[in-house]
Amino acid sequence: MHYDYTAIVDTSIPAASAQEFEHLLQTYASETNKVVGVWRAFSLADLDYRPHPRASSVADILKHQLLSERRFFGEFLGTPEPPPGEVLPAVSTPEACAARLVALARPRLHLVVRARAFLRCGARTRLDLLASRFAYGAPSHATYCLLTIAGPKSAFDLWPHSGCYMARRRSNPQRGGRRA
Repeated sequence: MHYDYTAIVDTSIPAASAQEFEHLLQTYASETNKVVGVWRAFSLADLDYRPHPRASSVADILKHQLLSERRFFGEFLGTPEPPPGEVLPAVSTPEACAARLVALARPRLHLVVRARAFLRCGARTRLDLLASRFAYGAPSHATYCLLTIAGPKSAFDLWPHSGCYMARRRSNPQRGGRRA
């Protein structure tokens, strides 16, 4: 696909240590380029825009993306990530946020190069949290359920109506949950 601006060019994407991980590198670089392309289309005047009074502003969404990727890679995959206070750019502009996204993405690409060794070091356990419970007869829809490596008896379920069951208790009684 052709983009007007490409932050991570194909020639700068490292080769994976094993062929089965090559798609991870290509996909992450491609998705980062798409996000950067969208962010660069915004102007400073757009940052305060909210489609609804209760909706997040464009600036809030940019910040959320940066912090969420840091949390995903750091907590689920165990990659070395900067502290949350160092993730956001000093000046919150679309260009600065896009540059920061690319600056954080480049080292992550090099981590995926070593994916086979990385997955043997415990990340696989954290990634199994993202697997569906299809094997246990539950629908495979991602918002329906998540499974930990421990199995179905100790797993927790996330339901689409915001009820979250953890340790056999609903965590949000105000949203229709009740203590079990």
